[in-house]
Amino acid sequence: MAKKEMKDVVVAVDPKHKKQMKALIGKLEDKGFVLADSLTEIGVLTGSAPADAIKDLKGIDGVENVELNRTDYSTQ
Repeated sequence: MAKKEMKDVVVAVDPKHKKQMKALIGKLEDKGFVLADSLTEIGVLTGSAPADAIKDLKGIDGVENVELNRTDYSTQ
């Protein structure tokens, strides 16, 4: 079986759901999300997810946004 392409993502949590962070992480993990770090105070989760699951992550109640983690920054 082919391995799914994983993408690094940043998940913004709806402020109304910050107190249910553990349950939200569980819902994300059910869709293939792999948690790297939880910044609970500001409602941000970082990790990776299958490329084809990102749309599903965005549809989870309590998720405000899911963005690909950018690595193309440069300094001047």
